Amino acid sequence: MKNGPLLWRAYVQPTAGKVMTNVDVTLSMADKAFSGPVTYSLSFDGGEAVSGMAMATAGEAKIRAIVVPSPKVWSTTTPNLHTVAVMVDGQVVTERFGLRDFNTDKVDYLWISAVNFLGNLCCSSCRHRRAPASR
Repeated sequence: MKNGPLLWRAYVQPTAGKVMTNVDVTLSMADKAFSGPVTYSLSFDGGEAVSGMAMATAGEAKIRAIVVPSPKVWSTTTPNLHTVAVMVDGQVVTERFGLRDFNTDKVDYLWISAVNFLGNLCCSSCRHRRAPASR
């Protein structure tokens, strides 16, 4: 193992405006005071690895708009999960996540979904109705 930062976790979230194709990955280091360059390699579902460098601040490095190859939607009827393996300085962290979409309809409902982590899977959708205008 090299003398670089110790990788603790990798958090996967949808990229704004590109929910079903791109994700943002936040690398969380064990040392929350670490700031500096982080060289990483990540791969989705055992596929080809993509390498790059990100700047960490206060123990976190953000990788933006990474394309998920062959994205599959997660739902209660088809619970497709993806795997991302992230390597930093010889240390590998693997996370599983699901992709969902969100949108609004023309009536007045907001449908919310997002990336679901294996430990926090939601088995329903959230449907919010706007409150009536106050008088």
